[in-house]
Amino acid sequence: MPTTPLLDTAQLLERLEDDKELLEEIFTVFIGEAPERRTKIKAALQGMDMDRMVQLAHSLKGASGTLGAEPLRQASSALETAARAKDAGAVAANAVRVLDLLARTVEFMAGVEVASL
Repeated sequence: MPTTPLLDTAQLLERLEDDKELLEEIFTVFIGEAPERRTKIKAALQGMDMDRMVQLAHSLKGASGTLGAEPLRQASSALETAARAKDAGAVAANAVRVLDLLARTVEFMAGVEVASL
């Protein structure tokens, strides 16, 4: 079974009408926001603040969906669902997955040479 790529850059660039400057800016903003997202998710997890976790997961789901970062979008959706259900075990497991995928997605973005796409 093929795995879904962390980010479909070709599809994203197509949606942006081949605007590489815009793509670079989007990557820069997402990468720049990632540390704060990580900190907030960890704090919500530590305090088991389900309402805050719903907000954070929902926001990340939207951002990653817009980028075409499907694995991160799916994990964020699962985290949001678990937080809405107030399922502490599922929240903990899904938060770990989201944090891992967020780090991997940011690392991937940072390594993309947008000009060569």
